[in-house]
Amino acid sequence: KIGDSEPAPKFSIVVSPNDWSKTVKATTSQTRDISQTKLLQKEFWTEVCDYMSDNTSLSIRSPRPQHWQDFSIGKPWAHVSLTVNTQKNLLGCETYIWNPDNDNERFHKLVNHKNEIEDEIGFTFDWQELEGKKSSRIITTREANIKNRDDWDEYIKWCSDMVVKFHTVFSKHLKNMD
Repeated sequence: KIGDSEPAPKFSIVVSPNDWSKTVKATTSQTRDISQTKLLQKEFWTEVCDYMSDNTSLSIRSPRPQHWQDFSIGKPWAHVSLTVNTQKNLLGCETYIWNPDNDNERFHKLVNHKNEIEDEIGFTFDWQELEGKKSSRIITTREANIKNRDDWDEYIKWCSDMVVKFHTVFSKHLKNMD
């Protein structure tokens, strides 16, 4: 009631607009410009992330239409990454280390524990220093054709197992590095 006016109803907001329509519009406009390969990659990463959400305790980032899917490893300069190469039909799992000063010091500290790391995970890696680059990687790959959806269950399980192994072992070895 205002002054001597008649009483008016008081409304309480129960539901208000959200960003749903903006999200749908953005997704729709993005998918129009995305290749079939990128759409397949996003669908594959979505399946991987759904599986990992149900079967691991790792933090999962939203999948995107790209050839990689990253997972935090506890350091801002390192992460575990899954990759898919649709031209060579390969899946990969790697620990990616960013070296802003091009010194690869962190990589060399890990190389000093190479045998221990490989024993803990149970296989050998391709240790790529990437000289002259601001990054290095420790990677393993396997054959995989994600265009063949009949094999996705096998690929998804492999991806999940690799990320968990890499996360467990490398986060321990990176823990005390700056």
